[in-house]
Amino acid sequence: GRLDTDVEKDILIEAIQDPAFWREVKEMTAADMESLPEEEESEENTHGRLLQMFKCFDKEGVGRIDRIDLQQMLLYMGISTTESEVLNIIEKVTGDRSRHIGEEAFLQVMEAAQSGALSIATVSKESIKRASFRIRNETD
Repeated sequence: GRLDTDVEKDILIEAIQDPAFWREVKEMTAADMESLPEEEESEENTHGRLLQMFKCFDKEGVGRIDRIDLQQMLLYMGISTTESEVLNIIEKVTGDRSRHIGEEAFLQVMEAAQSGALSIATVSKESIKRASFRIRNETD
């Protein structure tokens, strides 16, 4: 389930522009919520889930992901962003418009996204939980 080629990334970009894709995401999200175990979402759980997602997208195991990976991860969380929004987010957190971010910077981005400090929709612990659930199922 990982994106290894530009062709796959192009297909993803096309898919996210299709309203039918979003209807499916909504249906999947509802189905995921029903199949998730009920548990209080702790900071520790959220942190662990974020690290797990980061590792799924860090294909080479080099400790960094690119902006497309970050954009796709946000999409899993139900947040659609443009390339320039993602670059702005990276710049706001790291101070540079790098196309790659490391684990630490990724966690800072997610912290900012959860606190509503970014110019995108606020990421909830619930949406992180759903995203990690989906990513795990697709990369197993």
